[in-house]
Amino acid sequence: MLTVRNIYLLIPLLAFLVLAGLVAGTKQGNRGVYQCVPESGSQSHTDILYTYVFDRAAARPNFRVLSFVLMAGLEEIVRGAMSLSFSDEATTSLYQGAPWRPHSELSDDDKACLAFNLANLIFVLMCLSPVLLAAFYFYRTTLARTAIICAALWAVIGWHPTMVSLMIMAGDLIADWPRAYFLFRSYLVPYDIMAAGLVVMFFLAIVNWRRLSTTSFVVLAVAGQLTFEYLGGLFLFAAAVSLWRRGADWKPEVDAQDPRSHVRGMFFAVVVAIVGMTGLFFIFGGSTDTSMISNDPGPSAYIANNIAWYNFAIACLITMMGPALLIGSLVTGLAAALEGSSQQRIADLRLEVTVLTAMLMAYLGVFAIGFLTAGYPSDIGRQFMPLSVLCVFLGARATALVVAHWRHRHG
Repeated sequence: MLTVRNIYLLIPLLAFLVLAGLVAGTKQGNRGVYQCVPESGSQSHTDILYTYVFDRAAARPNFRVLSFVLMAGLEEIVRGAMSLSFSDEATTSLYQGAPWRPHSELSDDDKACLAFNLANLIFVLMCLSPVLLAAFYFYRTTLARTAIICAALWAVIGWHPTMVSLMIMAGDLIADWPRAYFLFRSYLVPYDIMAAGLVVMFFLAIVNWRRLSTTSFVVLAVAGQLTFEYLGGLFLFAAAVSLWRRGADWKPEVDAQDPRSHVRGMFFAVVVAIVGMTGLFFIFGGSTDTSMISNDPGPSAYIANNIAWYNFAIACLITMMGPALLIGSLVTGLAAALEGSSQQRIADLRLEVTVLTAMLMAYLGVFAIGFLTAGYPSDIGRQFMPLSVLCVFLGARATALVVAHWRHRHG
């Protein structure tokens, strides 16, 4: 039955579709999924999967495979669906002939372009869907759900320059803050988008550890490890920090799931994924000889540059986190804080903040290790975009915890 309440439920869904569509629709040079529009004889997602993931030279084996597998599969599904609607009748098996010349509505290049870009759109909607799930799980009002969706997806799209300017002005109070508007205008590749959705899914999984099996945690850990080199380890660290101590007090008659079994299963899954992908990388012709990469200065040049500009890189990371924490706190944190202040709610919020803080600490560890492996600051805007999404939720849930705790004590 169609009611006003049901119509209200469509508002956050519409916000998600519009903003996720913006992510998928923007191209390289703006903040969107990297798209190379197929032309005659160009690559498909399947071609990109092989050449990018395996047949390449890199400083380390490439684990960023799952997003390309998913996009290649989606493209084949779209091509199959299109063949049912856009086939040339003269090429079909039961064609009876006609006095008119056979006519195809789309050229082969048009079909390739349509399949490629539709696969991109479906991929983005799938990868960012955990944001939609989190909005409906953590919030009860339409306004709060819409606010968290908009805040989280704008962290993916890139904040408005005015917000970045405010961050720079605040930074100028303590130092000569870098005018790093470029952080929010760099392009994204498929595994960046997938990482943004996975970190939210990790958050949801750990918070709901009692309802999920160890197999679910293992699958998510493998998915993370095959999306980015550090993502499976990040999930493992956050789960260990949040759940291992709870296992010491585990009682089978109270909780069917032992949280330590989740952590143990994830550990072995991550190790197997690392060993397996390392083997596949070399079997399919990958190389760690960086001298084969044109215009690559080598790790020593990266390290020297990063150390020389460490303060600039740190300021850029803070610029990535600041607007997200602020928007999350102001827009969604206060709205959630008004929904209740019971002891159980405060305990739930404490677990949520613990999980998000553990993931933040893991990202800071990745940032520190990146001084030895990445060329800062060029990769910060792209590779730490998922951290901005996390910071939106951290700001929101931490603010909700503070206000709920205050209301419980003084209400």
